[in-house]
Amino acid sequence: MTSAAHGRAVLALDDVLCDLTPQTLAAVGDRFPAWYRDQAKAAVTQIATGLKNAAEHGTVDHTADMPAADHPGWVRLSVLDSLVRWFAGTADTCLHNPHPSRPQPVASVAWKPDLVVCGTCTHLLGVPADSTADRTCDACGHIVAGLEAGEPIYPFTVVCGVLMHGAGVCASCRYWQTTPTRKDTP
Repeated sequence: MTSAAHGRAVLALDDVLCDLTPQTLAAVGDRFPAWYRDQAKAAVTQIATGLKNAAEHGTVDHTADMPAADHPGWVRLSVLDSLVRWFAGTADTCLHNPHPSRPQPVASVAWKPDLVVCGTCTHLLGVPADSTADRTCDACGHIVAGLEAGEPIYPFTVVCGVLMHGAGVCASCRYWQTTPTRKDTP
């Protein structure tokens, strides 16, 4: 896939995603074999449970319940960029080689858009704690002072099907409402 075709696919999916109704989604889903739907549903349930637990422990904000159109364009396009790379076979994967034809929870992050990993290999997506990369806002590029200095990064995860996509933003770029947790309270 050329980079131009890749870009067109990402933008076209963004248009579809922002206008997608539950009825349309159900109709599209019905076109897949029952075994595929069952595996995809199990993966989505596993993701939802894991993110709910992480949110309850204050380790990440879970914004997946927001409609796609409520996320800023940079978030939607980042998620779709990873998804298109994975479906096109141009994304790097972990050694377990997750593939769209075998639904399972997979993850990507804004700072490594070319990498899609299975649930076991999410450690490959990390950056060293308290490093410059760990304190860089994925929206504007601002490097925050850090939690100890009262200027945290707010990590969050959005979900698109079986893909969890992580990012982190500074206080100015945080676009969702949340109650303070141990991670975002200086």
